[in-house]
Amino acid sequence: MFKERYKVLESSLLELRHLFSLNENLSHYRQHFDEVLNANEFEIALHALCDFLLEPTTPNVGPDEINKIGTLHENMGLDDDCAATLRAKSGVTPE
Repeated sequence: MFKERYKVLESSLLELRHLFSLNENLSHYRQHFDEVLNANEFEIALHALCDFLLEPTTPNVGPDEINKIGTLHENMGLDDDCAATLRAKSGVTPE
């Protein structure tokens, strides 16, 4: 059961990895993401992605990506404001 859950989380995070290409100047975030993802530290990987996306020089993402990030937070039982902050930065209204 845990292995299956880990695979789903890992797959969901990998689906969002392409977002790091939005700002190649901040490639250290992608490196950190990859390292912690390889160590099955999914919460840290997700927050590395959020921190990257919240950088002022990183272009905004759309509602689909933000919703996926919000769903990942819910699936991991994380109660923080990452998705809300991303919505505010991107000017996306909640569904």
